[in-house]
Amino acid sequence: MKKMTKAKKFQAWINQLKSYQKKAPDLFNENVKKSDSEFKIDHYFDILENLELEPGWLVDYLYLQQRLGGEPVIIAYPESKKTEYQKIINKINNNELKSNDSENIISTFLNYDDLDNYLDHLILDGSEESYFQFVILATLGSQFALFWHAAYNDLKFICTPEAAEKLIKKIGVEAEDIGTMENQLFDQESVEKIRKIDFEPKIKIKADKVVVRLVFFTKWGGFIEAKYVVKKTFPHQIIEKETKVLVGYDCGYNY
Repeated sequence: MKKMTKAKKFQAWINQLKSYQKKAPDLFNENVKKSDSEFKIDHYFDILENLELEPGWLVDYLYLQQRLGGEPVIIAYPESKKTEYQKIINKINNNELKSNDSENIISTFLNYDDLDNYLDHLILDGSEESYFQFVILATLGSQFALFWHAAYNDLKFICTPEAAEKLIKKIGVEAEDIGTMENQLFDQESVEKIRKIDFEPKIKIKADKVVVRLVFFTKWGGFIEAKYVVKKTFPHQIIEKETKVLVGYDCGYNY
């Protein structure tokens, strides 16, 4: 059996994460309840095995509905507060708050001293893979059940030429479906430039930081090289991000 290359392994993690996110309930629909879904943030750590949650902490998400869209916010909280906080989370996600009080209650809850960004409670095993997984989770973790304006969050990491080819074909199919103008497709010159891109992720572990170089695509920007600088010590954070457009693209429509 042929051994999977590092780039293909990295792409497989991304694909598994995105595939699992399709199980998330559409909570912008008031008739849908989070409790009816098997989707759990904890499963991320079954996919990304080089990451684990800090002992004594739990993860969950709130679905925030606003006039211009809806999107999740992933949170971490102490295991000792599970019963108390789960009641509040369920009320928010199941639309059980009175409309007059909802914004105030959600804002107050998100500002609790022991309610944190879950990324601050992730433990990495120190491998190159763990820093790669941290960056993709930090970027893609909340990319599910997006509604309307939140759908601008469409970033896709591309780690292999095969993934790039699939994307080029997908853009063509979507363009035909929505009647996209000819100049909003990839022309042959752009396709040739895309095929020359080095998509393989590069990770450099230094004394006090780690640099993760990736290529992503967005319909409102194109193929972009990004260098993420991750703090090496716990709690890990992306402390810097540098981007460079490799092949520009704009889908031509706005929400």
